[in-house]
Amino acid sequence: MFAFPHPGLRRRPPRPPRLLLFTYASAHTPHHAPFSAHFRLPVLSLLDVSQCRVPPRHICATMTGLDAECRRYVFQCPQIRAIYDAGRRMVEAAAGRGGGAVALGVSCGSGTHRSVSFVERMAREMTARGWEVRVVHLDIGRGRGGGGRRGDRGPRRYY
Repeated sequence: MFAFPHPGLRRRPPRPPRLLLFTYASAHTPHHAPFSAHFRLPVLSLLDVSQCRVPPRHICATMTGLDAECRRYVFQCPQIRAIYDAGRRMVEAAAGRGGGAVALGVSCGSGTHRSVSFVERMAREMTARGWEVRVVHLDIGRGRGGGGRRGDRGPRRYY
């Protein structure tokens, strides 16, 4: 006898890997900050891109890493591309282990240009690969190009 499965017992499609990417200013946030507790997720790593080339003054004064021109400039630096590739490999390895939701933090001096460019690029790339990505820029309003008021904790976006 052939039986049809009960409609209520259908299997859900597997949930895509989830990634939280966050940026912060190393000038404002101590490296020992309990980000895991704050976001309630395991933090894979805190990457520091503050040693990479700083964008020129006209970019810093008027743009953030949310702007395409700033991102293009930042990713001309070979150092940031190497750190980016290492970060992407870490994230992919965590998904391969079935880690569920994970977080990756990226810092630079002001949390406005280099780290934001890094995270925005990774968010777009991982979303295109089928990941569920959330982005939080903690200090983007504090930097010179960010515009926001002091203490503004920046945009939170879902891709």
